[in-house]
Amino acid sequence: MAWCDRSSPRTRPAGSGAAPILASAGLLLVGCAPFAELQGARLAGRGRTEITGSFSSVSYSEGGQTETLQREYTGQLAVGTGERTDWRFRYTYIGPPDGGGGGLHVFGAGPKYSVVRDRFAAAIPVGFGYGQDIDVGDTFQVHPTILFTFPAAAGLDVNLSGKMLIRFTGGETGFAANLGLAIGPDLPRWALRPEVGVLAYTSTSGYFRHASIGLSWAW
Repeated sequence: MAWCDRSSPRTRPAGSGAAPILASAGLLLVGCAPFAELQGARLAGRGRTEITGSFSSVSYSEGGQTETLQREYTGQLAVGTGERTDWRFRYTYIGPPDGGGGGLHVFGAGPKYSVVRDRFAAAIPVGFGYGQDIDVGDTFQVHPTILFTFPAAAGLDVNLSGKMLIRFTGGETGFAANLGLAIGPDLPRWALRPEVGVLAYTSTSGYFRHASIGLSWAW
């Protein structure tokens, strides 16, 4: 959860192609704040802890062209602090799609509140990022998020989420939606989490997409 440099898609020359779009103005690595959720409306629960590790591949599409933008490696920690509240902490390493160096580091934390037990929750994470040539003060964002869980069968949840990506320093606001599954014989203890999602910014014709896979374990 950090930042998005939305300047280059609007200012690139016509017909410049997808690769120059993504490489210019630092978009290759500063392309977008992590917007995958890899969670649903369920809480870890009072006195319990859940950890989730995940991998995401993020692409950008505009004008009929699509290019892989970045890879994300994420760890999340959820701590149950009340009957209806968890505190969640998140770290993401963002690297180039070829696996090279020069990546960025993103940290986030915030409460998650259960509105309807195991079905509907809301979260308000705040985060920032740092890396080479990045002004940390310009990266702070808040991501108001709503999460829904629909039990589809024994050992299978369908998770939907929506969020806004709001920069503290102003600028364009992002809107993201995710669709994921939680799969496992004992979902309160562990779950495999495939997920896809999209992210778009105001006044921008292009959009980001992610495909992710994660694994959660709780105790």
